[in-house]
Amino acid sequence: MSQTKSNEITIRVAALEDAEAVKTLSDQLGYSVPHSDIYQRLAIIEKDKNTDILLATIDSGMVIGFIQVYAVNLLAEGSRAEIATLVIDESFRNRGLGKLLVRKAEEWGAKRGLTYVVVRSKIDRERAHKFYKADGYSDFKTQHVFSKELII
Repeated sequence: MSQTKSNEITIRVAALEDAEAVKTLSDQLGYSVPHSDIYQRLAIIEKDKNTDILLATIDSGMVIGFIQVYAVNLLAEGSRAEIATLVIDESFRNRGLGKLLVRKAEEWGAKRGLTYVVVRSKIDRERAHKFYKADGYSDFKTQHVFSKELII
C-alpha cells in the first residue's frame, strides 16, 4: 500500500523501525508486549500478504495511531477482512483519526475482493462499541473465545 495523505496525516504500512511506536500505542490500549516481541511479530507480518498494520503519522513522522487488518477465509462464512487492533494516541483522540484508519482498512479489504469487515471488541470496551456502531457496524454475534497453548 502506498502512502496517502489526509489533512497532514500520512497513512502508511508499518515497518520494523516502527516497533517502538507500535509498542507505545499497544501499551496505551492495555497490551504490554515487550519490544522484542513486537519487533519479531512485525517481521512476520511484513512477509504476510494477508495482513497489514497501517500507521497514521503526522508531519514530524510521529506515529499517532495504527490499525491491524487481515484477511480471513472461512468455509462457512466466506472471505472477509477483520480488524484486529485499532488504537489512537491518547493526545490525538476524537479528531477523526480512528474513522480514517477504519476507512483505510475497509479499502484494504475491498482491494482484495473481500465483501465485509468484522471487528471483535472486548465486552468492557464500551467506548469502542459506540465508535463502531456510529460508523455503521452492527453487533451481530456474541460468543466465547477459547485458547489453548501449543506445546512445541
